[in-house]
Amino acid sequence: MLLCVYGGRQFDKVAGYCFNFSKLIPLSFILGFYLMQVWLRFNWIFSKMPWPTNVAVYVASYIHGDDDRGRLLRRTIIRYLCLALVWTMTAVSPQVKKRFPSLDHLREAG
Repeated sequence: MLLCVYGGRQFDKVAGYCFNFSKLIPLSFILGFYLMQVWLRFNWIFSKMPWPTNVAVYVASYIHGDDDRGRLLRRTIIRYLCLALVWTMTAVSPQVKKRFPSLDHLREAG
């Protein structure tokens, strides 16, 4: 019983200390700082992902030809880019990791 009363007194002291300093630093400032850090981390991760759209435009404009060789080359490059995106997403997203747990599952999906 003595330990429970002592713990309650310590909690009251800590709660009072936090309440006194809550007037000096507003909660909205702390929340804004936290959200800014979350957004910066998300933006950094998002910018590092290998999005295939820009490279696909470059490949389509630089590799000419309506013959089978040019078409096959463009298609192969874009497929490798899509593979890189899915492979990166397996390291980031649990849903993609669940869909493609290994490289064999990627190979089966084509």
